[in-house]
Amino acid sequence: MNIANVPVFCPDSPPPREKPAPVAPVPRLFDFGFTARCPLVPLPAAMLFLNKKQRAVVGLIETGQLRWAFDIRSASAATREIRVLRDSLFEYTRLRPREHYHESDRHEFEEIIQAILPEPQEKRPRRAPASAATTEPVVTGIEVAQCLACSPGHVRKLLHDNLLRAPGRHEPGDAVLVLRSSVIGFLRKRRMT
Repeated sequence: MNIANVPVFCPDSPPPREKPAPVAPVPRLFDFGFTARCPLVPLPAAMLFLNKKQRAVVGLIETGQLRWAFDIRSASAATREIRVLRDSLFEYTRLRPREHYHESDRHEFEEIIQAILPEPQEKRPRRAPASAATTEPVVTGIEVAQCLACSPGHVRKLLHDNLLRAPGRHEPGDAVLVLRSSVIGFLRKRRMT
């Protein structure tokens, strides 16, 4: 014998309650995987993001439509190694409005440097080893490679070409240290406009 459960409603009883519709989640701004941790984007990623060929993207840089781009190539390189600031891509495509208008590029450059290579937040900034003759803040070669979206080998090549400066001599097995001020000076010289 089969017994079935059939709901029975009396004519005097209220109708059954319907479940409320779920609340839709608030969408976040789609950033195409570009994170604040790596604000410089290699040229192939910028080409893919803009759906343009290399010549067209370089043209946008040279005409100032992509306002912040840098050539990080070494002295012996035959071709440019272009990195575009992520916020310049968002500003160009109008995914994110330009938030701050500055009287000069110098103030904006200082903000960009803070995004690319933040100052140490420690109470005592990391300094060069005692054997070095400087007290300037330093960053590791790995940190510079992450900031510039390049390999640690490229950072060593920039050091070898004297485009970046180390706080002192280092042995082949030592960790590579770079003066933070030299990275800032390098980016200032290598801005493409």
